[in-house]
Amino acid sequence: MTITTFGHKNLQAITEDINTALKGIGTKYGISISSGRVSYSPNDFRTKITAIIPDAKVNGQDPYHVVLFNGLKESGFFYGLKEADYKKVVTLYGTEYMFMGIKPSG
Repeated sequence: MTITTFGHKNLQAITEDINTALKGIGTKYGISISSGRVSYSPNDFRTKITAIIPDAKVNGQDPYHVVLFNGLKESGFFYGLKEADYKKVVTLYGTEYMFMGIKPSG
């Protein structure tokens, strides 16, 4: 399939392919790799790639959760959130979710 313009539908398929490829690379090197949110125009797209050493712990916590918690501490006030909201369970449309923090931009 030849892409002539980027849009939600084809970027969803591309992102799935990217994450599949990243999973293989992560398995090869014993790390966890994933792509982040995609921003795009009709002619280009961008995504952030995050790599984490799974067994690395920061104060006994998974490093990705530490990143989310630090994002909450640094940016939570923009959204009316505070550290006490960390791991708070919320219900949205009948489904429960645990709030783990804010993913930093960048």
